[in-house]
Amino acid sequence: MEECRAWTKEPILRTFQVQLLAMTLLRLLQAPLERGWEAGTWWVQPAWNRRKRHASILDLRRLFWRYRTEFSQFLVALEELEEIPQPPTLGPDPTGRAA
Repeated sequence: MEECRAWTKEPILRTFQVQLLAMTLLRLLQAPLERGWEAGTWWVQPAWNRRKRHASILDLRRLFWRYRTEFSQFLVALEELEEIPQPPTLGPDPTGRAA
């Protein structure tokens, strides 16, 4: 919240909501990352900060930055698709209600 420079209430609330969402997603992503990679390969406790117990948003950003070329290639391939494939449908809802 220190980085939020705003004059009105709305930008501060939006910043707070985005920050909460990002931290929640980080916690949800942390377990699969720890299971999927070898121990200690995606996040290592920094030697200069022994009190740090878990990854931060900045650590996740650094992880994604390592794979920026793959993300770029994926986005280019996505743009080259003529039509975005839709997931298969299971048929109409028998109750007639929208999801």
